[in-house]
Amino acid sequence: MPHSLRLTIFFLRLTVGLSFFYLGWSALFNHALELALRERSIGGLYAWLSAPMPIASIPSAAFAWIFLVVGIFITIGLWTRIASIIAIVLVLASWLPTVSFASFSPAQFINDEVVMLLALVILVFGKAGHYFGLDTFTRFSMRGKNK
Repeated sequence: MPHSLRLTIFFLRLTVGLSFFYLGWSALFNHALELALRERSIGGLYAWLSAPMPIASIPSAAFAWIFLVVGIFITIGLWTRIASIIAIVLVLASWLPTVSFASFSPAQFINDEVVMLLALVILVFGKAGHYFGLDTFTRFSMRGKNK
């Protein structure tokens, strides 16, 4: 893979990871900042995180901690694929309830959540944790063990 593409994926990983970390941090420890961030990019995620959970048995603080931990893992490049898949599930859980299939419009699919989903898919399939990340050191190989 070209070096410039590796750097691009590295910076994408940092940006996505820091976004999730900041989202979890602001939901847990800075409630005034959380209100200001709702009007900005990825506002649906911020609003969803602070709203009452549809699943009553899971407190919203648990989701905030999940966002925080996933952000840390993506940022440092540790278990990046697993963390990105969890992040995809979180983004889909916040975005799909807002999509109206009764009045379908292509404009529903042009928003920040779709961009975040595409970035996370790139992280899953682009070996993002192997470029200046800790996934480089956690490789397990089954080659040579059967010899």
